[in-house]
Amino acid sequence: FRLKPVNIPPSGLVNDLRRLMIRDDMSDVSFLVDGQEVLANRSILAIRSEYFDCMLFGGMRESLRDEHGKAAGGPIELRDVSHPVFLKVLEYLYTDTIHDLTWELSIPLLIASEQFMLTRLKALCQDHIRTRITVQNVICVFRASHQHNATGLNEIAQEYIIKHRTDPA
Repeated sequence: FRLKPVNIPPSGLVNDLRRLMIRDDMSDVSFLVDGQEVLANRSILAIRSEYFDCMLFGGMRESLRDEHGKAAGGPIELRDVSHPVFLKVLEYLYTDTIHDLTWELSIPLLIASEQFMLTRLKALCQDHIRTRITVQNVICVFRASHQHNATGLNEIAQEYIIKHRTDPA
């Protein structure tokens, strides 16, 4: 009997799903974000987000499809999110991760994660923001965390303010 372990290749699922994000020919829903069309897969969005499940399969106008399976009314317009932020939301929905998140996108992504009911993404954003709090941005972080129910981040911002209350801005 051979007792050596079998060589198992690493999982390719995340890379395959990342590739699916850029395959326009495999998409079945389109969004209009900042005047730009963004294509996606209804099933992936719906299974990963209750918000998109209700939107795409829950009887709302956006769930209606034509004979080709495309949205009957054309692209679904999203007005409350920017194009770069929506692309990060899609990256998260497809891969359960976010890479290369900039400071400029972190708070808008936190807000979008609450809008789209993405608890894990919201926590990832809070953790990212937490490590980048400065005297210059702490009030912005405090305000955003308070307005968007990011209680852990709110507490961290409060502690930072108290600790650095005598620091020049």
